[in-house]
Amino acid sequence: MAIKFIDISNHQRGIDILSVVQNGGLSAVVHKATEGVGYVDKSCDGIIQTLIKNNIPFGYYHFANGGQSGTAEANYFYENTKGYNKKGIPILDWETDKCSVSWVNEFVERYHTLTGVWPWIYANAWRFVAGVNTNCGRWVAGYPISTGNTDINYGLNNSFPYSVKSGTVIAWQFSSSILISPWGKGIDGDVFYGDLNAWAKYAKGDSSAIADTSTVTPTTPATNTTSSTPAASSQTYTVKSGDTLSGIASKYGTTFQKLVELNKAKYPSLASNPNLIQPGWVLTVTGTATASASTTSSKQYYTVQSGDNLTKIAKKYGTTVDQLVSWNGIKNANLIYPGQKLRVK
Repeated sequence: MAIKFIDISNHQRGIDILSVVQNGGLSAVVHKATEGVGYVDKSCDGIIQTLIKNNIPFGYYHFANGGQSGTAEANYFYENTKGYNKKGIPILDWETDKCSVSWVNEFVERYHTLTGVWPWIYANAWRFVAGVNTNCGRWVAGYPISTGNTDINYGLNNSFPYSVKSGTVIAWQFSSSILISPWGKGIDGDVFYGDLNAWAKYAKGDSSAIADTSTVTPTTPATNTTSSTPAASSQTYTVKSGDTLSGIASKYGTTFQKLVELNKAKYPSLASNPNLIQPGWVLTVTGTATASASTTSSKQYYTVQSGDNLTKIAKKYGTTVDQLVSWNGIKNANLIYPGQKLRVK
């Protein structure tokens, strides 16, 4: 069994959550609670208290900032969400490269020490390498429909398409564009691979929760796996009209830089313009780079100027808006500000 839920934050302040839950046929709601060691989402408690009053399952997440230690951020999350402990599911939102695997493990282990509950970890599929604490369920973000998917039922009707090398996939965020009346703007849409009993077990810290969801982890194509076994050493994809390198990377749970590294010996133009791919090209999408392929370039950053937008910046640096969003942990692609430092390579 699987159930539908949404995740929201202060960006959806003023939302009529009960109407959205009813109209969307939702079983649960997740709300942002804290970030770093200095931010509490002011919309969070009002929404969660409404959910509790109406017996609607919920989760609450901490956006990893990485400015301080994992222990410090876990302490801050705990201190500001004590009232939700063992009522809803705690979650670590891991989107920034400032937070290493060891940082993430420090956070979840400290939170478990404080509460007896293992948080979920939300991230792109490629972050879940061996070493990420396997007590924590993986909530994977990936959008197969890059132009905007408004269907809240998509996750129920489609198999999970990404490769996760370690741990159990328990939920999938498949869109940021879900439309549910009366809220007229895009909402993050998600599917949980379990039932309400399994949701409650995660909230209470019941160690059998992952077992309840691992049996319903979605079946993926033979070229992908959600088990702890690494993906096959090599697999290929034939480029179709309309494909982008970042879109292909997202489909296979990797990055466009990795695809460049794997294929630039065969298609040298990728090194200078990764946005220029041609239908019919056969790309290697997993495995080890060819001997003649050099390592990827070091990271590069750009400071946002007045009048900038992500489309303009992506074009300037030969990347995509989706990749900038992923690298920089951006929740709203339309909201950047002068002085903001963004990773662009």
